[in-house]
Amino acid sequence: MNKLQKHGLKILYIASLAGVGFSFLGSLLNSKLLSKESFGDWKYLQNYLVLISYLVNFGLYYSGGRLIAATDNKTKIRVYKGYLLYFAMTGVLVIILSIIISGVFFPKVLHENLFHLALVLMPFFIVNTLTFYFESVYQAEGKLLSLAVYKLAAPLVYVTLLYALKSFSEGSIYYNAVLYYISYFVVFMILLWNDKPIFKRNTSEWKDLKLQHKSYGVHLYWGSLWSVGVMYLLPILVGLFNINNVEVGSYGLALSFMMPLTLIPGLVGTSYFKQYIKLQTIPRVAFKKVLISSSALFIFLIFGADFFIDLLLGAKYKDVASLIKIGALGAILHGLGDFVNKFLMAKGESKYLKKVSIAMGVVQLISSLILIKLFSATGGVIAKSLGSLIFFAALYIFYYKKYVIQKSEGIKIVIQEEEVLKSENLPAN
Repeated sequence: MNKLQKHGLKILYIASLAGVGFSFLGSLLNSKLLSKESFGDWKYLQNYLVLISYLVNFGLYYSGGRLIAATDNKTKIRVYKGYLLYFAMTGVLVIILSIIISGVFFPKVLHENLFHLALVLMPFFIVNTLTFYFESVYQAEGKLLSLAVYKLAAPLVYVTLLYALKSFSEGSIYYNAVLYYISYFVVFMILLWNDKPIFKRNTSEWKDLKLQHKSYGVHLYWGSLWSVGVMYLLPILVGLFNINNVEVGSYGLALSFMMPLTLIPGLVGTSYFKQYIKLQTIPRVAFKKVLISSSALFIFLIFGADFFIDLLLGAKYKDVASLIKIGALGAILHGLGDFVNKFLMAKGESKYLKKVSIAMGVVQLISSLILIKLFSATGGVIAKSLGSLIFFAALYIFYYKKYVIQKSEGIKIVIQEEEVLKSENLPAN
């Protein structure tokens, strides 16, 4: 193991935080280059595309990821990757079809300017489905360095191009969007070239995927559709309940500031994912890392939100600071929930995860329909936080009862058996 691999987790932390930082910087540049309405349109389109991407996920990436994590056979892993790429390419066709249907028959959902922009960008929408591929396979293989490159490279290239060509991008959502998708497309193609997937048909690996999907992946799909899918539906609802997408921009900026609160716990869970298949419980040191880092970021955001919003965005986005303060605790709860979720995914608890995700999505959807109508973006943040509370509480209680308590009871039984054997002078097994 070389020095880079040895420090893979630290490198992943740094790269992921830097990636989030560059993504935020991209949003910051866009907020200054575009009007509030145009910036809101861009955020609306991004959330729309991610939502459709989740609709066509079908849980197949989860299934492939778990199979990859469970084997060390390099050839099988490359074949699994080939099938996952088939899914990614098929998903793009469904995304394109949904855009055409929305633009032609439901202009309220995708108004004329955004529809025309989406038509121009269609060849690049493979980027949206490939995010599921990279997250799944790199986590499953434990390739923390590759995951770090994936997290950092694309947003870094995008921000660099956006800044270098800002004279062309100013006032134009088209230039910004094209730069975004070209940046991610080029980086993702390079990563795929290095990944060397094998493309086959009707092999034993395909049978493995179908069986795994039936018992595991499909349950996570329905769960993620209700949890993550609804999360991306919220900004769309913010736009639909308002005259334009200005509030969507403020909502998106607030989420960008809160992203580290949800990111770090998930990264810790990702780094342990391959080990979780064999571990009985989540290591205490992992919990400690998550709680300390999340608490520090929470305090930083609560006390620094007003200052940094004024410094970075100016007076026109001062409402973003209030959204951050309202949603920070919910972001922490979501991050902690995602941390526990990684362990339960590795243990194959897909049916329960599906139930929790559906419950989370239902809470978010129902509360958002009321709160967004009443309080616009603020209502969206509150609805998201309520769902995050349900998400964390349900997962942690289940984990504690099934894995922590049962493990403790098992240890007690072994100790009692040994004491009885000793008292009766019988040999232990």
